[in-house]
Amino acid sequence: MTTAEESRGDDQTSTTTGLSALRKALIGTLLVIITAAGVLLLTLDSGGSGEQLPDDELTEFHLIEVTALNGDTASFAQFAGKPVILNFFASWCAPCRAEMPTLEGLHRILSDELSVVGLAIDGERPAREIVGETGVTYFIGLDEGGALLDRFGGFGMPTTVFIGANGEILDSHIGALTDEAFRHRITDLFGIGDI
Repeated sequence: MTTAEESRGDDQTSTTTGLSALRKALIGTLLVIITAAGVLLLTLDSGGSGEQLPDDELTEFHLIEVTALNGDTASFAQFAGKPVILNFFASWCAPCRAEMPTLEGLHRILSDELSVVGLAIDGERPAREIVGETGVTYFIGLDEGGALLDRFGGFGMPTTVFIGANGEILDSHIGALTDEAFRHRITDLFGIGDI
């Protein structure tokens, strides 16, 4: 190879090397942008927003429908994407009344991170009375006859079921829970701390 040819070859090599480095940098930048966009979309999509998911992504828990206190049929799909504290109660149950203010406090403090759901087993009128007396504002539905209570393995009042954001039953408890016991379970089961 002559000196002129060598020089031209060196120029091509450096140009090719320069283009190769530029391509690598562009591809790397694009990968970072695509990854960041994907993470952002996943965060927005599953960040506990409670937005309803498509039916094919809902679990058996999320497909449950109950009658709300206003008489409308409500689906647990509205709680998809957040952990749920599902509390079965009855108006005649003193421990149920005693723990409802704790549940209300958790609802007010953590409504962005979890959902509190109450299900009354003894009918609409008694449910309205206990809700009026305790002033709870979390979702209340009806489980007249206790079919859902049975389905979740409850046999006493109150029964509390802790359900992960994915609809999986993580724990259940029959009997009243203290504020401290609720907070420990929320931290241990849902990973929500400093409450």
